[in-house]
Amino acid sequence: MDTSTVTLSYTNQSIGGSLSLRDVVGQNVDGTWNNCTLCCGGQPPFEVNSKSVGWVRVDAQSTKVDGNAVVLSPLPVPSSDVVGVRYAWTDFVECVLQNDQGLVATPFVRNASAASIVTPQGETAAATAAAPDAPQTQSLSPVMGFNSWNFYHCNSKFDCVLRVLQVVLGGVS
Repeated sequence: MDTSTVTLSYTNQSIGGSLSLRDVVGQNVDGTWNNCTLCCGGQPPFEVNSKSVGWVRVDAQSTKVDGNAVVLSPLPVPSSDVVGVRYAWTDFVECVLQNDQGLVATPFVRNASAASIVTPQGETAAATAAAPDAPQTQSLSPVMGFNSWNFYHCNSKFDCVLRVLQVVLGGVS
């Protein structure tokens, strides 16, 4: 197997700083806890789509966050087989990608372009076929839809909602 790399880059404008992975841990409104079981160390939220075997999760050792980028390397499948990448495509997300303000990234699925896959020799991979379920211009909803209440455990507090709105509105208070 080769040690190909997929890099997911975010603009500083869209993330407002740097990124990090965070385990989903929190208390529900009824007092029970709804914590992750595998968490970021056991089940990072990134998968690659292989032409031959379908979606394959990228393990924790191969998932690195570096400033405003997520680097997936080595991939669990050869670079010539990769046709897409997706994030947080499950009903219950155990690990989230967040920015400096604690806002979580929304799930996405994207086709992999030849320029986004780098082979061990430092060359870009040959052009890849588009995955039939991964559109080029928009994200599909994940299975059963993504619910940020999953992350906040239906326990949003006013100050948390206000902080989110301030970030979205550009610091307006």
